[in-house]
Amino acid sequence: MRQRIITGTLFTFAVAAFIIPGYWVAWPPIILFVIVALLTSQELTLALRRRGLRPNGFMASAGSLVMLLPLLGAALFRNGRDGKVAGLIGQVAGGLSLMAFGLLTVMLFTVTAIVLKRGAKGLPDAVATAAIIGYVAFPLGCPVLLSIEISGGYVWLLVGLVSPWISDCFAYFTGSLIGKRPIVPAISPKKTVEGFWGGMVGCMLVIPLVFVLFGHRLGPITGWWPVVIFAMASGLLLSLVSQLGDWLASGIKRWCRVKDFGSILPGHGGILDRFDSAFFTLPVSLILAVLFQLLVTG
Repeated sequence: MRQRIITGTLFTFAVAAFIIPGYWVAWPPIILFVIVALLTSQELTLALRRRGLRPNGFMASAGSLVMLLPLLGAALFRNGRDGKVAGLIGQVAGGLSLMAFGLLTVMLFTVTAIVLKRGAKGLPDAVATAAIIGYVAFPLGCPVLLSIEISGGYVWLLVGLVSPWISDCFAYFTGSLIGKRPIVPAISPKKTVEGFWGGMVGCMLVIPLVFVLFGHRLGPITGWWPVVIFAMASGLLLSLVSQLGDWLASGIKRWCRVKDFGSILPGHGGILDRFDSAFFTLPVSLILAVLFQLLVTG
């Protein structure tokens, strides 16, 4: 437990060193996401090799950097920021389209290249490599888009990152105190129905505090009640997808027969063990950010 606490504290400070400067400039968080993309793609590669697959580690890591395409698109094609909702939706849709096109192109190229090199028997390895690229690149491309395209994107970036930690904490303590009924016993026997609802309620109550602290970054707001209601609903949704992300990662680890994705964080496992839920909450945060501009700030 002592090692876990020390590692968790150091990890939190390390992440904060990249995220806090994002309040003023966009590039430090993007550097963090590049590091996460490279490390998590390698962790997934090694985990899948435990089951006999041979995904190409270099192609997986290189392909994960497709997450940077929205940044490249903004630099090459956008002149200034249109603050209107229609303009915002167009910019986000354009960024997502560019990233999706790039992602599909890279995945198809990866599958083709590996099959040509290894023959038909290499098809499972090719698909595994492409799956790693998709699993890593798309979720981490969404906060890049948040950072460069959306006014108040920093707030939603924070929400996407902290909501899994909030949900996990409340789910853990609720499950430890009153948890009795397993919710996904085939994947994670210790997860309970009570813990699931504890995470949902906790996230719903805490996320509005982030909006209170950073509300001045969200744009013109005429009243706080719509913001609080939207924040509470966002907390519920983010907790739900956070736990889904955690369950999927648990299923992958169980199939690969590994306890953790890595050992870089003693007591916690690998980087993916810390970001598996964020891979689900960050894309949802992007959607919520657009909806917030549309429904609350107009």
